[in-house]
Amino acid sequence: MRYTLFLVIIFLSLSCTSRSQTRRDSINNNSLDTLSASKSCIPADTLRILFVGDLMQHQGQINAARTAKGYDYTTCFEYVKEEIGKADLAIANLEVTLGGKPYKGYPAFSAPDEFLTAIHNAGFNVLVTANNHSLALLNYTYGTNGIYVTSPNIVNYIDTAIIAKDIETSKVMKPDAIIACMHWGIEYQSLPDKEQKFLTDWLIRKGVNHVIGSHPHVVQPIEVRED
Repeated sequence: MRYTLFLVIIFLSLSCTSRSQTRRDSINNNSLDTLSASKSCIPADTLRILFVGDLMQHQGQINAARTAKGYDYTTCFEYVKEEIGKADLAIANLEVTLGGKPYKGYPAFSAPDEFLTAIHNAGFNVLVTANNHSLALLNYTYGTNGIYVTSPNIVNYIDTAIIAKDIETSKVMKPDAIIACMHWGIEYQSLPDKEQKFLTDWLIRKGVNHVIGSHPHVVQPIEVRED
């Protein structure tokens, strides 16, 4: 039997709305919740997976990182890099685009390439952007801040018909686990809403083993279900 241990770090969780940007800018960067486990008590066949969300860049952050030669994010992950390095697989929700200049915050979120370099140097292996699904890692979002998605861009919206097909495709690959990363919920609400609860039950019935949520920007309850 394989054991899967999930560690969740909530940081850089900034709002997706212009109203909450002001609110988030006032929060001290010392706000950090880390759930960790000692390696000494973990079975040898355990896969340590770390999920982080959301990695964002509002205008205030972009301006703060600006230097005479470009942008510098080297201190951004200074206090969590060690924790990230403990995971066998570190996955983060990247909630910006790398669309080039002009670099902007809400609603387009175009961040400098240096931000991605810092994310890589911090130790992340996988970034989910609600537009990719590989093997048994599925990723979907409720929306795109009202911005219309044009070809050739692709966004995986939360659509049960599409998700059901993706789950069945994943099952054919016979993965050890199917993980669904869902960008959903209501910002700054400490409890999941009815839609989150409904979709969680539906995903599990369809065969998903682990449901990882992002977007509320606050810690919501973790629920463990046993067969």
